[in-house]
Parts: sequence; C-alpha cells; structure tokens
Amino acid sequence: MTLIEQIYNELNEKTTITTDEFSMYWLGQCKSYYTSIKSRNIQASNNALINLLNKINEEKNLINNKNPHPILQSLVTQYNMLEDKLCKEIAERSIKHNICNSSVKKLILKAVNNVLSQSNTNTVAPLPFFSNRNQLPIVIL
Repeated sequence: MTLIEQIYNELNEKTTITTDEFSMYWLGQCKSYYTSIKSRNIQASNNALINLLNKINEEKNLINNKNPHPILQSLVTQYNMLEDKLCKEIAERSIKHNICNSSVKKLILKAVNNVLSQSNTNTVAPLPFFSNRNQLPIVIL
C-alpha cells in the first residue's frame, strides 16, 4: 500500500470523501488521479503531496480557529500526524535526488530565502532538510 493510499484511508475513517473529491480537492489533480495511481501502484507526485499537505494544514487551521470541540480536536490530532508523514516523505524524496554539490545547495537555499523575504505573501522561510550523509541543506518548496 502506498503512502497516498494510507492517507486516503485514514482521512476516510473520520470524514466521508470520494476518490474523485480526494483527487480534485485534496491532491489538486484531475478526478481520476487517485484511482489511476492506485491501480498502477505508483506513488503520488511531489506536487500532489504538497497540495495535500496544504489542504490538510488549511482544514486543521479552520477547525482550530472555529471550533475547539473535543471530537474535532481528535481530527486535528490526526491531521498533525498526516502532516508529519507527508513532510517526512517529501524530505526523504528530496534527499534521494542529490543532483548538486554543497556549494550549489547553499546558493539555492540563499536564493529561496531571498525570494521569500521579498515576497508579499504570508509565508515562512523554508527550513532546510539535511541529508544523513553530508549534512547539506536541501530545500523543499
């Protein structure tokens, strides 16, 4: 079972969500995306994982801001665990693709921080992920 299947099943335990809805509103893809990758037993794209992470975070923040009911707080706890799983997967994927040397990674990290500091959006500067081999920063956007 792929990570995206695990997450879909976990979400579906507490909220009823169709595969089409999951594909479009949670993964930000076409309505057949989830069923397609599931039937082919392949992992979701990085873009789909980022969209899912954004959606989970948005849903969690809506609950926290509007209704502190204990039942809904259990959903927030579940969302926190799903966020952790997604962040770990994205970090692991970024470390696998070691395509540049340490100097280039530092330049990219600096450039990303500069772009974000000049941005008018309400974003937080990315945290670097470090590979286990050489402790070089890898930025996830």
